[in-house]
Amino acid sequence: MHPRLIEEEGRFYQEEYRLGPSGEKTHRLVRQMQYATGSGTAGYTYFAEQNGRYYQLPLSWYVQPSTWDFNPGYAENNQRFDRVLNNRCAFCHNSYPEPVAFSQRKYGRVLQPIGCERCHGPGQRHVEERLADPEIAGAIDYSSVNPAHLPLDRQLDVCQQCHLNGTVALLREGRESFDFRPAEALASHVSLFNVVEPETGLIGVVSHADRMQQSACFRRTRSQNRPLNCLTCHDPHEGFREKGPAYFNATCQACHAPEALQARLAATAQASHTAGADCSSCHMPKVGADVDPHTSFTDHWIRVVVEKTPEAAIDPEEGPIELKPYFARDAEGREGTLYEALAYMSYGRSHGDLDAIERGARTAQKTLKSHPTFGEAHLLLGQSLLLLAQVEDALPPLQQAVRLDDGDPRRLHALAQALELAQGDPAEIDSLYRRALHIQPALAGVRVEYGDFLDLQGRAQEAFTAYTQAVEEEPWLALVISLAIFASTERHRAHSAKNGHFRPIWAL
Repeated sequence: MHPRLIEEEGRFYQEEYRLGPSGEKTHRLVRQMQYATGSGTAGYTYFAEQNGRYYQLPLSWYVQPSTWDFNPGYAENNQRFDRVLNNRCAFCHNSYPEPVAFSQRKYGRVLQPIGCERCHGPGQRHVEERLADPEIAGAIDYSSVNPAHLPLDRQLDVCQQCHLNGTVALLREGRESFDFRPAEALASHVSLFNVVEPETGLIGVVSHADRMQQSACFRRTRSQNRPLNCLTCHDPHEGFREKGPAYFNATCQACHAPEALQARLAATAQASHTAGADCSSCHMPKVGADVDPHTSFTDHWIRVVVEKTPEAAIDPEEGPIELKPYFARDAEGREGTLYEALAYMSYGRSHGDLDAIERGARTAQKTLKSHPTFGEAHLLLGQSLLLLAQVEDALPPLQQAVRLDDGDPRRLHALAQALELAQGDPAEIDSLYRRALHIQPALAGVRVEYGDFLDLQGRAQEAFTAYTQAVEEEPWLALVISLAIFASTERHRAHSAKNGHFRPIWAL
C-alpha cells in the first residue's frame, strides 16, 4: 500500500492506495486529518472522527528527524484506517473524555487538553469554597488535592498515572478506565506486567518515573524532607522544555556543587564537571524509544552511564515469554496469581501467542475458584478459551460472567458467540444478541455478527437489516459487510442448488 498526504482548499487528508498492473490507483481510501495530538517534541499523530469514534490515520509527523512516517505498528499490520482511539490512549492524551458505555471506544466528547483535575482531583468543591471565601482557614486547602502534601509514593502515582506503562495493563476488578483520582494508590486502579528480556539499550516511551526511581539520587533522598521526585525538575505549572540545559543543570548542582565534585574526582574528569557543564547530557542521555525508531527520550535513570553492547533480543520462537509484575501486590497471594494469569491471556490475545493464552487460562481456571465474583476475569477466561477452540470449557466462565452482570453487552455477546460455536439453542443465542444490542445499539461489530447468525438461520431479510444498521452506525464497516454478504451468497448458492428454497441476501 502507498500512503500520500493531500491538501485541498485548506484541508488536509491522508490517502492510501494500491497500484494495479498498469500503474493505475486501486483500493483507494481517503480520510481527512481532523484532529492532532502529541507532545510536539516527539511528534504529532492525526485522527478522523466518525460517529464519535476517532480513527488514527497511518502517517504521523516526527519532529526530531522532521519527517513523515507510519505510526508504530502500521507498517507491519496495516489496519486500513481502522485503528480506533482506545481508552488508554485517551486517558493520557486527553482531560476526562465522555465515553459512551459499552460502545467499543465511542465518545460523546473527547480531545480536550489535560486540565487541573488530572493532578488535583475533582474541582467543583474547590471552586465553590473559594468563590464563597477566597481565603483558606488553615495552612492547607482541603477542597482539592495538592500533590505536595501527599506521601512520596502517592505524589509519584499522580505522575505515573500517565508516565508509567507496562507490556500489559489490566484494570482492577470493579474499576473503570477514567476513575483514577489523585491521592489514591495507582496499584489499586491498575495491574501492570512487563516482559522479562535482556537490556537492549532502549527505553519505554512512558517509563520516566520508573527509570528515575532506579537512580541513586532518588533512593538516597526518599527519606528526606524534600526527596527527589518528578517535580524537583519539572514544574507542571510553567513551561520548561524551552529553558535549555542550564535550567536542569541548576537543579543538579543544588545538590552536587561543582567544587565538591572536582575535589572528589580524578584530574581527568575535573574539566567536565565545571559550573557550566551540561549534567544531563552525560548522566541522563537521550535514548531511543523501544516502539519508535524516529524518537528519542531523556533517560531518567540518573547514573554514570557505562557503554556496553546491547544483548540480542529474545526470539519469541526460542521459548515462551515471561511476564514480571510491577506492583508488589501482584507478586504474591492468590489475587496476584490471578492477575498474572489474566496478564498472560491478555498478552497472548494482543500478540497472537496461543501458548501465553493457554498458560494464563490454565492458571485462571484454578485460581478463579477463589474469586467467583471477579466478572471481568471470568469474561477474559471465557474469551481466551474460545480462541483456544475449547468451546465447552468456555461456557461456564462466560455464563458466570453474565450471572454477575447481565447488563453488560460484552458479556452477553461473548456468551452468544460461545453458544453459536457449541451449536446451542438458537432462541437463546438470538435473545442474547438482542439484549446486548438493546443495551447498546451502537455496537456495530456485534450487529454484524448478529447478521451473520441470522443469515445462517435462513433469516436473510433480518440479516440484511442488521448489516444495514451496522453500516449506518459505522460506515467504515462497509467492506467487512460486503465480504459477509459475498460469503452469504456463496453459502446460499450451494444451498439452493441442493434444496432450492433459500434466497441470498443480495437478492433482497
